[in-house]
Amino acid sequence: MTEINRHVRHQRTVLDLYASKTDACLHFLYLSAISIDLAAMLFSLLFKPGHNHVPQDDVIPFVQGMTITQLVQFSVATLLIYDIVITVDMEVSIHVHPRSKLHRNLYDKKRPFQFIKVVYFLNRYLGLFGSLAYLKWGAFNPTESQCKGSDYRWSLNLTNCVIIISIDYILMKRVLALYLQGRQIERVLKSLLVLASLIKIILFAYIQSKIPVLVGVLAEGTTVCGESGPQPPLYLYIFDWGFPLLFEGVLMVLAFFKASLYWKRSTSFGAFLVKVLIRDQFIYLLLATFCSVLSIIENNIPISNKFISAVFLVIGNPSILCVLGSRMLFNLKESRSFSNESQSDYESYQRRQEMQTQPRKVNGNGMNGLTSCSFHDARGDIELRDLPREDCMMALREMQGSDNLRCTVYSPELRFGSPTFVESP
Repeated sequence: MTEINRHVRHQRTVLDLYASKTDACLHFLYLSAISIDLAAMLFSLLFKPGHNHVPQDDVIPFVQGMTITQLVQFSVATLLIYDIVITVDMEVSIHVHPRSKLHRNLYDKKRPFQFIKVVYFLNRYLGLFGSLAYLKWGAFNPTESQCKGSDYRWSLNLTNCVIIISIDYILMKRVLALYLQGRQIERVLKSLLVLASLIKIILFAYIQSKIPVLVGVLAEGTTVCGESGPQPPLYLYIFDWGFPLLFEGVLMVLAFFKASLYWKRSTSFGAFLVKVLIRDQFIYLLLATFCSVLSIIENNIPISNKFISAVFLVIGNPSILCVLGSRMLFNLKESRSFSNESQSDYESYQRRQEMQTQPRKVNGNGMNGLTSCSFHDARGDIELRDLPREDCMMALREMQGSDNLRCTVYSPELRFGSPTFVESP
């Protein structure tokens, strides 16, 4: 028994160490994204772009395209500001006084400063910052330092990258809340998130370095910042969007699988909270796919209609997705106030699942009251059901030192005969 306990403690130590390393990798990715932005600004200051005169025949279409793009982008910025203003009270109530069970799974009241809160605020306000940065970068007569350093263009695109990673992190935390913060699923999802985020940052930096930025002269005393030259290959944009979408698809499958299991245990589809999780997950996946398609088309396929081109440029921008990213957390609170009965049903299901999945030792009194038991191997090699009491006692003695074998016992003294997983005595 001592060896088993030592082995279990060793495994838990390894799991905790792995989880801490994974969290450190996520923090490192965010710091790396910010460092890339600063390094790009310093690098661009060393290479002053040339001034190119825009051909006279292209001046009017160019000005029309810039004006339409600015107007559409201004509408998006207004939408983001409006959403922030009307949801300030919900933001305070969620982050200051989390009450529901799912909120407690997302936030730990014992640790006021948490990484997920940082991710939430980055997602909520970086979208607005990116929209305002684009308005400044796409304005007429920018200062030479703005075009020379391309600060606003890099800020806009880096903001899009951080928003996607932030929303993926929020989606992952929601799925983990459904799985009761299971260690194995948490390790797998965090590893996938680190991999997808790392690929996203590398592709972002490479694509931005391949897009030349020029200072265009429309007329005497009128300059604009613009991109000129061939665009990066199409497959880079597909990979840039493809890896985050693949990770989000995995989260969608896991969330739907968990909801289907709960649906089988109840008379209806389940708690309203579970419906909210599935609905938001599905809507975000559709919107992210829609934005990725528009972004790829705008960057790689010439569009003659300036209005359509401007709409594709702005709507295909991930800044709009930050609204849904914050709404996903707000909907949890609204669903709780919408149906207290459904939430109580869901919490009771969580308690039953915790009781059935978490190992628990049985004391001597519990063993004396044992009536029957079933054994199973974690690898699925051994399975014995409904053994009588004498065989149970013999099997429990023989399973000494086994790390994989678990036993489900049925005893009137153990929660009225409910199953309890026990390790070897």
